[in-house]
Amino acid sequence: MSELNLMKTHKRFYAAAVAMEMTLSLPKQEKVMVKLRVSFENGCGYCIRMHSREALKLGLGQDWVDALEAWPATHSLFDARENLILSFTTAGTRLPDRSFDADLLEQVVAELGEKTTGDLIATIATINMWNRIGVLSQK
Repeated sequence: MSELNLMKTHKRFYAAAVAMEMTLSLPKQEKVMVKLRVSFENGCGYCIRMHSREALKLGLGQDWVDALEAWPATHSLFDARENLILSFTTAGTRLPDRSFDADLLEQVVAELGEKTTGDLIATIATINMWNRIGVLSQK
């Protein structure tokens, strides 16, 4: 077996994961930015392809996708808000590195507010879950 189809073997779990996805409420461009950045960090090829296509459909262009993959080396191509979101997204994805800086959370809340910060955390957590499902099931 080269891949495991959780939609068949674990229908309730998969339905719960889809339900989580439906609650995400960041603006479309920020949502795809977070999903792609996390997917690049985690090396989830399936998610990278899916969210790259989504970015292209939104008109963001291949250069934008490539710059996102190379971030933080390409930080000058993103505005201050985007760089803050990307910093927080990367820190939230690299939790095992124990590199999360609590001051970063304060900066994000100060800039985005509590509601949007919560939306950002939910998006980061959800795409990390999907990446793990994709990588571990080889889907």
